[in-house]
Amino acid sequence: MGMNATKTKQNIIEERIRNVVLQFHRTLAADIEEILGQFDSYVIRDTSEGSLLIEAKNLFLYLIQRLQFHTLLEENIVFAVILKSLETGEYKNLTPMLESMELEHQEDRKIIQRIMGRLASYQKENNDLEDLIKLMHRFQIVFEEHSHFEDELVFKPYRNLCLEEPSHDEVRHRSLVKRSISG
Repeated sequence: MGMNATKTKQNIIEERIRNVVLQFHRTLAADIEEILGQFDSYVIRDTSEGSLLIEAKNLFLYLIQRLQFHTLLEENIVFAVILKSLETGEYKNLTPMLESMELEHQEDRKIIQRIMGRLASYQKENNDLEDLIKLMHRFQIVFEEHSHFEDELVFKPYRNLCLEEPSHDEVRHRSLVKRSISG
């Protein structure tokens, strides 16, 4: 692949990483605060034991913990390594880590679905929660867009770039092999 094509792919991946951090991560963080406020306002009115609403809130709190850890890992390690690799041209094989991040996205989508199910069941019984369900639905949509964007438009192109471009170690190894054959 030509140098310009590689640079263009690198620039696209870099821009997409900035988009994830600036758009998706910040939007989700703001939505989390708003959803927690809604949960709190509804939970205050519902003190019944075993409430679907309280189960939904606890699942949401668990999801928040997962997302906070995921975001820290992503922004401070995964994206940092990808950006450094793009800068130096020394591509690191991050396939196991990227696959792990993609699996976390799948698990988080399942947790969101469980939360939505509990809220829907609670709403049937209590004819309430319209605002909270709207917020959670918006959160679900943004999370879906976010995880698809990362998985398909950041992680996958980076893995493809790693396959197309030999790493620094591979180039050095090829050079040593050439020298030993010709010398």
